[in-house]
Amino acid sequence: MERKLCGQCELLSLDLLEPEYGHLLGKNVAHLRDEANRDDPCSMCSLIWWSLRHDRFCIDDRMPVRLFLNPPPQKSGEKLQRVDVIATNKDISEFLWLPQHPGEPWHLGPPDYNKDICRGHLTLYVSHDNLLSSKFKYRPLSSSSESDQCIQIARHWLDQCEQDHSATCQNDYVCNLPTRLVDLGSLEESVPPKLISTAAKNFSKSTKVKYTALSYCWGKKPFFKTTPTNMDSLMSSIPWDGLPKTVRDAITLTRKLRIRYLWVDCLCIIQGDDPAALLDWQNESSKMHDIYGAAFLTIAAADAFSADQGLFSERPSDPIPSCPLKSKYPRAIHLGADPPQHLANVEPLNTRGWAFQEQILSSRILIYGKAGLSWKCRSSMQLEAEIEARPHEDCLGSIWMVEGADPSEQLNIRDKQSKLIHKEWKRIVEEYSRREFTYVKDKLPALFGVSELVERSCKHKYLAGLWDSDLVPQLLWRHCGKLMGSSVDYTRGTQYRAPSWSWASVDGRVQFIQGYQTLPSVKVGCRLNAHTSQQVQKMMKRPLHMFAVIRQMPSIRCDHFGRYYGGAERETRWIAYRNTLRTYLDDIKVLPSGSVLDRPDRPKQLLDPFFLFLGWKAEFMMYSSSELANKPPGTYGAAGLILLKIDCFTFRRIGVFEGFLSGDLRVQDMRRWIRIV
Repeated sequence: MERKLCGQCELLSLDLLEPEYGHLLGKNVAHLRDEANRDDPCSMCSLIWWSLRHDRFCIDDRMPVRLFLNPPPQKSGEKLQRVDVIATNKDISEFLWLPQHPGEPWHLGPPDYNKDICRGHLTLYVSHDNLLSSKFKYRPLSSSSESDQCIQIARHWLDQCEQDHSATCQNDYVCNLPTRLVDLGSLEESVPPKLISTAAKNFSKSTKVKYTALSYCWGKKPFFKTTPTNMDSLMSSIPWDGLPKTVRDAITLTRKLRIRYLWVDCLCIIQGDDPAALLDWQNESSKMHDIYGAAFLTIAAADAFSADQGLFSERPSDPIPSCPLKSKYPRAIHLGADPPQHLANVEPLNTRGWAFQEQILSSRILIYGKAGLSWKCRSSMQLEAEIEARPHEDCLGSIWMVEGADPSEQLNIRDKQSKLIHKEWKRIVEEYSRREFTYVKDKLPALFGVSELVERSCKHKYLAGLWDSDLVPQLLWRHCGKLMGSSVDYTRGTQYRAPSWSWASVDGRVQFIQGYQTLPSVKVGCRLNAHTSQQVQKMMKRPLHMFAVIRQMPSIRCDHFGRYYGGAERETRWIAYRNTLRTYLDDIKVLPSGSVLDRPDRPKQLLDPFFLFLGWKAEFMMYSSSELANKPPGTYGAAGLILLKIDCFTFRRIGVFEGFLSGDLRVQDMRRWIRIV
């Protein structure tokens, strides 16, 4: 439908907006509002008036309105992103353009809180081909993620990655194929898919077997799966109508991408509770690194809560229709509302624990999300609304560097990348720990594929979610809890899944305390290495043996986060504690009642905990000026575990501390061997 424009807006063009101080619209605020509120309004006036909606509380009817290209073409070689709308009585020639963060729009004039300026903006969109990719940043979203336009974008991303990223995103399509695949046969939809055994298919060693893998949420509603009783019939034909919509859509998309095979867990892993199904699940779940790592493409149904919701969806309409803008360019330019904000962390799939390793093990992922299509590979990421790719820092970048190296160079590269690998692992754990699990016992098994890759590439020893080569810094994690509605819940699971010193023993997000190095006197011993996912699940409760300084404290705050105030403390036991000390308890609900002092006239306290000193930090920035003035020579800040005693030599972790000044240690704080369960 053709949009109606008033006489002045008919003459408006992109070229008029190019001067540094923009284009003065021939209407003030009052004229703009009156035109927008007419029964048959000018669509451009309505759009410009809508853009000022957030600042109308300070608007003056007599203010003239100016339009500016952003970033400013005269001062920046960056791609055009939007048109800024500014209504003000101030002299625009006194305003300055200021760059913000790289890739973001610039800012014109004084800060936004200035009451004499009303601001808004509209996004510039160019047509879907790449002819003007060097000039403009955005393109409009398609009305449906199933459209031919979206398929063309997906094909372009896939072809571009295969051609340009062979060094970083290359797969070995032959090595370690999945046990089963869904064979789509012909690219015609009339041909029913079937289940095949890759061993029986006897693929040639020289044959490149390209397959897609599906990452999705199952949901609570039962749906069609492979079982011991129906598997033989599925080898002949899979009933199309019985499949959940997400799986059907994945088959449709795989065919449109001209790929013959698909891996999806509900069909390629035998499901059920009988021994044959459980054995097959154990075998196949231990191969996730190979399954997703060797997939030509992983398809992620990020916005679907359940398998019956589907991969494809109709996009919601814009809050206000866009308008064409004349220009000297050969492609249509439109002004409209901002593209949907890309918030990957709130997508349903990205809250699920099992989906985490599926995504980071994949070399390429095509994501169907709420904000449109997106793409991630080991080299770049792309959004449907953006014409060109962004660089992408892969969280396993150091691992892929070792994996892709020549065997003769792997040892040298492995040594150089060791510190980066440790840093990446902490980042992985912090992201993974916020994920949800239907069964909390899966917390370690669902990360087994990633840990297997790290262990194979770097030859480190895996200890219940931590690595022996960086054990002490990885022991210094604090429990940040799990968001439950408007509150935060701190829970250590009652069902055993990991030792108390492992981050996997708590429900909720964890964060590592940064900057501490291992104290030279600390020694560690542990036999908790697991080489298969079955061993991870059946992990024995063997203790962690540690040789370190251990000190019994009179008491600490019985709270998830404890601060101390030296001489200003009401509690006399804590007056000797420095104000640099911080304590973090994992779960105060499971502390023995006999160890907790809770009286109305005193702060709630945990009595007689033990501090195990593991790390040190030399930076003086952690101390206040008063602390520095009284700091003995050679003093450093110490961090370690908070423990409760079980018997003479056995303890369990209940938290972590940092900021204990080493100058406060006493001669009687002896080093000794203990075990932590």
